[in-house]
Amino acid sequence: SWISGRFYLMLTLFSLMLLYCDAKIAKLYVRVSVAAICFLLAALSKEMAAAMGVVLPIWHLATHRHKLTSAKDYFTSIKANGDLYVYLAIIVGGVAYLLCRFAALGYLYLPDSPLDVGSLLQRVLLIGKSIGWYMLLIFLPFITLSPIHYEKFPLSTTDPLAWVALLAIVWLAVRVVLGIKKGKS
Repeated sequence: SWISGRFYLMLTLFSLMLLYCDAKIAKLYVRVSVAAICFLLAALSKEMAAAMGVVLPIWHLATHRHKLTSAKDYFTSIKANGDLYVYLAIIVGGVAYLLCRFAALGYLYLPDSPLDVGSLLQRVLLIGKSIGWYMLLIFLPFITLSPIHYEKFPLSTTDPLAWVALLAIVWLAVRVVLGIKKGKS
């Protein structure tokens, strides 16, 4: 196993601890405190912990913890259940992480990437091709076992795989939006 995989293991451990403690701790102030600490530890392990800010509300909806009949009912439900404070605790944990990062490194982000990714169209095609490869790996996970996927930069605007992937993503997004609108009527 790659040594860098340890960061992912720690991120997974603290993220799962956050989900478990959120489900099992009844006292609100303890649940909020533990959520902030777990999120901070997950973020200190790997920046990908920011996804927990999106995953946790979706998890609450998937476990039928809240009613989604209207936006007003949803906000009333998350406030009454205390989940609003858990979400705020995650934001506080994120701000604490950013402060720790700034104190340790002296910056939050360095934009001087040596990669020339090209024009806006080339960037969009690169994003589309990357997402397309990830979607393909969901269905065919063993087409490549290498952790490194080479790509020539800047991506050519005539790359057919990039255009197919981008069109597939747009088609899927349109289908999802139409499905949601059809479900509401």
